[in-house]
This record gives sequence, C-alpha cells and structure tokens, in this order.
Amino acid sequence: MPPLTIFHVDMNFVCYRQDYLRSLLARIAKMGYNAVLWELEDKVQLDTCPDACWSEAMSKKQFASILNYSQELGLEPIPLLQTVGHGEYIMKHPSYAHLREQPDRIDCYCTSSQQAKDFLRTLTAEYMDLFGKVRYFHFGGDEAYVFATCPKCRSAAQSIGPNKLYANHIKEVAAPAIAAGARPGIWCDMVMHHPDQVEAIDKNFVIWDWNYWDNDQSPKQARIWGEGWRDLEKIDSALLKKIPELLDENGRIRSFYAVDMLKRLGYEVVLCSSSRCGLESLFCPRHGLHVGNIAGAAKKAANTGILGHCVTSWAVRINSLDLQELLLALEPAARNNPDTSADEAAAIAGKDLFGVDPSDFIKAADMISQYFVFGVSGSQVGSGIQWNRLKDSTLPPKDYAFKCMRFWRETDDENLSYPHLKQQLLDARGPITEGIELMKQFSLKVTTQRGREVVAQWLLAGDMQLKMNDLGQELFAIFENRATRGADEMISLSKSLRRQFTDWALTWMTPECAQHNASLIFDHLIEAFEEGCLQSA
Repeated sequence: MPPLTIFHVDMNFVCYRQDYLRSLLARIAKMGYNAVLWELEDKVQLDTCPDACWSEAMSKKQFASILNYSQELGLEPIPLLQTVGHGEYIMKHPSYAHLREQPDRIDCYCTSSQQAKDFLRTLTAEYMDLFGKVRYFHFGGDEAYVFATCPKCRSAAQSIGPNKLYANHIKEVAAPAIAAGARPGIWCDMVMHHPDQVEAIDKNFVIWDWNYWDNDQSPKQARIWGEGWRDLEKIDSALLKKIPELLDENGRIRSFYAVDMLKRLGYEVVLCSSSRCGLESLFCPRHGLHVGNIAGAAKKAANTGILGHCVTSWAVRINSLDLQELLLALEPAARNNPDTSADEAAAIAGKDLFGVDPSDFIKAADMISQYFVFGVSGSQVGSGIQWNRLKDSTLPPKDYAFKCMRFWRETDDENLSYPHLKQQLLDARGPITEGIELMKQFSLKVTTQRGREVVAQWLLAGDMQLKMNDLGQELFAIFENRATRGADEMISLSKSLRRQFTDWALTWMTPECAQHNASLIFDHLIEAFEEGCLQSA
C-alpha cells in the first residue's frame, strides 16, 4: 500500500455545506491525497448523544452519501473521535456533566470514570457502524489540560504512571474498533510529555505526531512537550539521554525529531503539519509559516518511510479552505520531489494552480496574512473565537473587548502587553496594504480559472483584514480617551464588516453556523462601540 497522504476535515466550529464538502473532496483527490481524517464533532446526528448535535447537523444518511462519494474518489476514510480532551461539544451540555474530569471543565473526560468509558465505547461503536470497515481509527487525546487531576485519576497516575492511565483508558474505549480490525491511533503530545513512559502505549497504536512549526531546515529551537522551547545550548545531556534524536549527526537540532524517536521505539507514525493553526488571522492563514511546515513534513515523511503525512486544518481558525489551495497542493508536490526545497516545491504547486510563476502570490499572501488582536482566534486576544481557550462556541461575556484591553495594560507577559499588541496592530497595516496591491498585480497574470478564484478569495480576505485593523485601531483610541471617529460611524462599519464576513462564510458554512461565527467575531466589538468605553479606562 502507498503511504497515507491525508487531509483533515475538521467540523468543530464549522458546519460545512454539503456541496462545498463535495467540491473540496474532489479537489484534494485530484491533487493526490488518498485519505481523509474526518473530525465530525457535533455536525452529524448521532444516536449516542442526540441532544449534543448542532441544529444543522447532517443526518447519517447524508453523511454516508458524502463518505461514499469520497471513497469513489479514492479517499480512504479515517474517523477521529476525541476521547480524552476536547470533548466540549458533548460535555458543555448538562446531561453529560457527569463525564467531566473536573466539574467546572467541559473539555476533559474523566479517565477513571466507568460511565465515561461506557459512553465513549458506545460512541466508538456508533462511529464504526457509520464508517463501516476502516483500517485506521484516530482516538484523539491531545491537549487534555486537566487530565489526571481529579482525586481518583491523580491517585491512579501516581500509582501506574500518567501514560499508563492514559493508555488504559483509550484502549478500553477503542475496543469496538479494535475488535472490528481497525488500528487505533492517538495524538503525540500527551504521551510525549513523559518521554520515558512513551512505551506504556501499545505498539498497535499509531502515533500521530503533530508539529506545526518545523520545516525542512534545522530549527533554532526545539519544542519539548511539557517543558516548552529549548535553544541548542540548553539541550543538555540529561535531555539527550531521554530523546537522543533531538540533535542530528552534525549537532544541530533535528527537524521533526519526534518522528525519529517514535520510530526507534517501534511505533508507526503519521506526521502532521498544518495549513491552519494557532495565532492565525480569522480571515486568512499564515501563508509563510505553513509553506515551510507542510513541505518540510511531506519531505520528512517521504524520506523516513513512515506510515503517512496528514495536513491538518483546524476549523476553529475560521478562515476559508479556499485560501489554502496552494498549501494543500504543496503536499503532493513536496512528497513527489523530496530533494527540492520548500520554495521549489511551492513553485511547482503554484505553477500548476495559477499557470504562471507563483512567487508574487506567495509574497503577497505572506504579507496579507498578518495577525493582530481582535482579528485572531484565542484567549485574551480580543476575539470571541475561543475567548475562553475552549472549543465550545460560546459567546464572550459582556464588555469582553475592553476586559481584554485592561488585561493587556496590567499583564507582565510581554507578548500580551498593551504596547506590544498595539504596535503589532499598527505595524500590520502596511504589509497588508502592500500585499493586496501585489496580489492585484499578480491576478493579471493568472491563466487558470481555479487560480483566479483563489486570488479573488485572497483579495477579499485582505479587504477584511484592513477593515478589522481599522476597527482595532479605533478601539485602542477609544480606550485611550482619544476617539477619532463617531460611535455611529464605527457601529455602521462593524456591522458592514459583519455582513461581509457572513456573506463570505455562507459560501462554505450552513446559514446558522455562518451567523453564529459572525456573532463570535463581531458582536462584542459592536457592543464596545455602542458602549463607547465609558467604564474602561
């Protein structure tokens, strides 16, 4: 069998239009992908938890039709079910609160709860019925921030080790899939927090190693799970004893080092890059970051002979998959030409997409994709998307925009400090403007229909970037009691941008989903302009 070349269809925060999904599947199959990682969340109606499904969720029959279509295209289905962390879409509902690790945390299942195990095992069985016979089944398990913190789980982790507790839980909930012949998989991060305990995970499990920062060059820093970032000079002998693969034969930090470590330990690995991840504009992906990351991961997968490579695209970042067309096409280009650089692989993919040299497109997209507060998903950055660090789609509290600004003014964190974020916002405008002009010039050279469509999407994203930047600058001015524009004008501009975003989102999201995400992004900003920050300073 050929290596897996996988695209991740994530339905968290986004309920896709069915016609859009079909179009996407046809495009990635044509590019050369041979598998899809399906993260359904609450967007398909399930019998195990019917009251936790999104109002516009597909019926099983509708999803089965899309699944059959994808298989006709040659795309192997791989279901993804979160079984430790990121259970927000279920446990935010009161009827499932008893499954939580902590009463006030809706994201993490209690791994010592038999009720939680029984529920997840039933859900696994329903997934197997929905997907039919599959070779692989991904059981999630990443970013379980409060894993093993309830008294019972903490005691178990102290007794048998956190990785053993984690492994026992997932093995039990995966039982229906394993019995049906599916090979289970998990994300890498939780077990890599304890590198000396990795082998508590059964070798039958495929490890999905997500790394969204490395590329095809030796990195300046290595991310050590559970410890943060390490410069070369801070990688000591004790750490190298645990993870000898951190450095290459020339003493440099090894890119995607976890692949080599996991291979040494006898695991099959799927390396995962990203076309859309954290600290991303709500309107477009960080193009420069993702080009190197995807190409580097594709080359690493090809050169190491691992099970496969998955390009993840996290829907919580909201921006359109159409903007990622070159990034998605880059994976097959890099995989099929593993001796080329990331830039050379991008040139190959771009020439096919646009019919001309893509250098100016790549430069323009990189400039347009600046990220700044109010226009990026995440906590404490002024946006309502993941304002609480959770994937629960709840609206932020009243006065949220100015609460963030008061926090920036008081925090000791330099990266979230008021002067830093204000300057970042101001500095973004020039590159975005320049990028838009360069993209307009590039559009005159494009010879393919799909290329013109992609460029049009980037110009639309750039326009929304500039408008959001305007809103952000005026919010800073209001906060500093030096408003430059009237409240009515700013309310009108905010509502206009909200409508523009909604119309854009409706081309790939279902109606209620588009409206809800627009509310998450804009309603608290409109409220801020309506209030005029009377109580902020």
